[in-house]
Amino acid sequence: MVTAATAGSYRYGTLEPFSLKLLDVKFRRANPIEADDRIVLIDINDYAVENVHKWPWPRRIHADLVNTLRELGAEAILMDLVFDAPEFARVVHPRLNPDYEFDDLRGLADEVNVSDAVWDDDEFGDALADAGNVYLGMFAGTYEPQYFPNDVRRNALKVLNEGASAPSLEAFDARVRSLMPEGVDWMSTGSGRAAEQRDRAQLFERWRVEHLLETEFALTERDLASRLGLTKEQVARHFAPAKRDVAHRLAARFRRANTDADWPATLAHILPGASLDVETPDLWDLRRAFRFVSSERYALDAADMLHPSLIGKIRNAADFTLPYWKLASAARAGLVVFDVDAADGVMRRVPLVANDRGRLVEHLGFALARDVLDVDKSSIRLEDRNILAMRDRSGNRDWRIQLDSAGRTLINWHTDDEDPGKWERSFKHIPVASVLRIPTNRRYIEQAQGYETGIRARFVDASTSGAGKAYEDYARRVKRLKALRWQAISGESPVDLAKLEAEVRAIEQDRIDSVAGDAEAIREYLSGEGDESELDPAERNVLELAGNFDTAAIARQTTQTVSRRQAEIDGLLKQLRSDIEGKICLVGYTATAVADTVNTPVFDEVPGVMAHANVINSMLLDRFPRSMPRWFDLLLIIAVGLPVTFVTTWRGPAFSLLMMLLFLSSLWVIAFHLFDRYTLHIDIVGPLVAAFLAWAFVTLYRQLTEERQKRAFSKSLAQYTSPAIAAKLAEQLSRQSGALDLSPRAQVVTCFFSDLKGFTSISERLGASRTRDVLNPYLEAMSDVLIRSEAMINKFMGDGIFAFYNPPLLPVEHHARAACEATLNSFVALQELKNTLAEGDLGEEVRGLSMRIGVNTGEVFVGDYGSSNKLDYTCIGDTVNLSARLEPACKPFGIAAMISESTLEAAGDGYVVRHLGSLQVVGKKVGVPVYELIGREGEVEIGVVEYAALFGEAVLKFQNRDWEGALRAIAQCRKSRADDPSLDLLDTNVRQRQASPPPDDWNQAIELTSK
Repeated sequence: MVTAATAGSYRYGTLEPFSLKLLDVKFRRANPIEADDRIVLIDINDYAVENVHKWPWPRRIHADLVNTLRELGAEAILMDLVFDAPEFARVVHPRLNPDYEFDDLRGLADEVNVSDAVWDDDEFGDALADAGNVYLGMFAGTYEPQYFPNDVRRNALKVLNEGASAPSLEAFDARVRSLMPEGVDWMSTGSGRAAEQRDRAQLFERWRVEHLLETEFALTERDLASRLGLTKEQVARHFAPAKRDVAHRLAARFRRANTDADWPATLAHILPGASLDVETPDLWDLRRAFRFVSSERYALDAADMLHPSLIGKIRNAADFTLPYWKLASAARAGLVVFDVDAADGVMRRVPLVANDRGRLVEHLGFALARDVLDVDKSSIRLEDRNILAMRDRSGNRDWRIQLDSAGRTLINWHTDDEDPGKWERSFKHIPVASVLRIPTNRRYIEQAQGYETGIRARFVDASTSGAGKAYEDYARRVKRLKALRWQAISGESPVDLAKLEAEVRAIEQDRIDSVAGDAEAIREYLSGEGDESELDPAERNVLELAGNFDTAAIARQTTQTVSRRQAEIDGLLKQLRSDIEGKICLVGYTATAVADTVNTPVFDEVPGVMAHANVINSMLLDRFPRSMPRWFDLLLIIAVGLPVTFVTTWRGPAFSLLMMLLFLSSLWVIAFHLFDRYTLHIDIVGPLVAAFLAWAFVTLYRQLTEERQKRAFSKSLAQYTSPAIAAKLAEQLSRQSGALDLSPRAQVVTCFFSDLKGFTSISERLGASRTRDVLNPYLEAMSDVLIRSEAMINKFMGDGIFAFYNPPLLPVEHHARAACEATLNSFVALQELKNTLAEGDLGEEVRGLSMRIGVNTGEVFVGDYGSSNKLDYTCIGDTVNLSARLEPACKPFGIAAMISESTLEAAGDGYVVRHLGSLQVVGKKVGVPVYELIGREGEVEIGVVEYAALFGEAVLKFQNRDWEGALRAIAQCRKSRADDPSLDLLDTNVRQRQASPPPDDWNQAIELTSK
């Protein structure tokens, strides 16, 4: 039941947060994926943002970056930056720098001209086109494979077209629902793990507003409120977004019907009579829509159609933010989506491919890697079990990438072995400022050369008065020279640069000399009778140029600047080429102020460009993680939970816990090994939870039921033996069976009976209270001896004790020997007790205490005996009866311990005994050989041993009917121990048999006349 509940919880996602955390641990601890050395990150870090240029950078800088990376031999360039809006043309002039310190900028208009204008988008677009290997990001929202966001709007507008001008919400709702795919609610956004529910009435209002705007786009809020019967507040809530969406649809329809239509034509079609020069909100919405549709034409409309197998299986993309069309037309585009898991906000998966109106949209990093690997885009399809399959154009290599149910794949995250906690150590990183130093130096060279050319041009202008064919020819040559110079300093070598430069220099020098001659003539004129006030502006300009500018010195300074900057450029090219040539360069924010960060399984707050790096790395190395199917995870939960349940039911909590931990540890090791070796993810959270809960609940159940029975039995059993042994027995029996079987069964045991000699008379003298002071210490001392020898104490009978060895509950292999040892140890314990109590007021009584013990071995029936109200775990049979008779039989023999022949044989060697003969106890007609247990071999005096042997000879002669021989042996024994009662008993039996010989079937027993 616990296993089934765990499987159900796993099936419905309850354990998902824990599964995700376990996956993260695998990425951090068991993921050996290396970094492909072709991947290099060009970091726009804090230094670059603060020192290269004020952020955001003009696109000329991005153009310089792309050109430089192309020159350094980059195989592909990914730019994880947003270029969705156009940049206006700007004027670049030294005195327009905001840090320029001159206050008086009057006259600057004469210095600035159209040649100082920078068209950033054109430069960036040209750089992208020249490189031909740049990938730009387009941002979008993605939706579940079964949800098509465009269908919602299309169906809503279709219903409005079908119905009356003011349909009811109920009718609209029912009709739209009928058009939607089964299980898809038109109110849902469809994004994320759980669709966000919107207000039904507000969506209805929104569609009505859009429907009317599509027919009359120029309507105002007031017009819409009046026409739709809505309040102004209701319309205002939807007006701005509705205008944007409708403008996009209108522009897209017109552009599809008129592929070559420009912006004026589009505006004239949608808003007839509108002026291009008068900014209005409608004009702004339409212009933005036109730009988007133009970008869409390059970024989306040219995409390949989806393979049929992908439809309804991969995520749908909508709400795009696209690169500006001038850039989109010159570069390749890819999807930038940061899908995070709703459970914890961590990015683990990305959609490698998505569906846009039946077209294939690729993830930015995937698109780049696919091109680098020469994967045939038309081969991308979905195979069984959500496997995205593809192959390269040569047909020699295949890729099979697993997608989840939402059409996403796991990213394989690389970390540095030495410092896995820092994303900066993952992949190779180059600061963008290092790369931009190359084009920056080239711009300095351009400025220096431009400054010199500008000065020289002023001389040309002064000598030609800025007019005529000569100046126009010079201006054309200078423009051409500027272009060739930039090509040269940017790494290209036009062959006609030197020739053109020589021609321009010759013209300039000729005009500089001409200006110098004119200035000399003017100075001579002024040194004579001339008046400076009479000079015209052209003559003043000639004097200023000749007096203020040393063209030779300027030329030397320019040469020095160019030489120094070029040397630095050459060094940078040499240094960076080895790091960038043939590499995949990813340009992205890492600056703390502008970075778009995401949380990942291996890093917190990591720049988004790192996600693209890991997607590319996974693709290049073909190491995307794979997961086992969900049915396998559920089967694994069952395969783990049921055995743990069985083991916990079969064995105790400690053993089952150990087995469970060993089992789960093995599962843990296997799971991490598979991820480390094969990047195969097995979700073991379900099995871990199932195993633990199964163990916990079964253990709890046993504590409440079986363990309670075991504890009760253990408590009862502790009355017969030690608590530790009782607990051990109860545990063993609990493992053997669900219920304790105490029914009687045959078993060979050794019975032990003991009694205090004459204690009845002692107790009469002492009274009840003082008798207890003697009896309790005695019974406790004897119990300790018996329990240490693993005896089961059955009962106390006043001063008597009945115990037995080797019941089924407490098996004792050498039980007869254990009983003999306990017998001998009991006498030692009694003497120690007497010594302890002798100093008290009971000393007189305890000094006379003595004990008799009878021991017998044989088969009995052991188990619970008694009534329904009272049961006793004991043993019954002749063996018990005989043992009970042996203890009192010690009295006529005058001995302390008597054992049967069966006990002696079972105990084995090592003891000194005296054969007492065959004893016929009261109630028995068959003689039983009995022995006095004297002590252990090596611990008994030699005289005692010899006396025991001589007494045995007398017994043997008695049993052989040698009456005279027996009497002589008895007489010999009296010489050693005249006061031995056993001699008197044997002597009496010999003389009786001698006087009245026994029959032929005599049992050779010494007959006792009392118990």
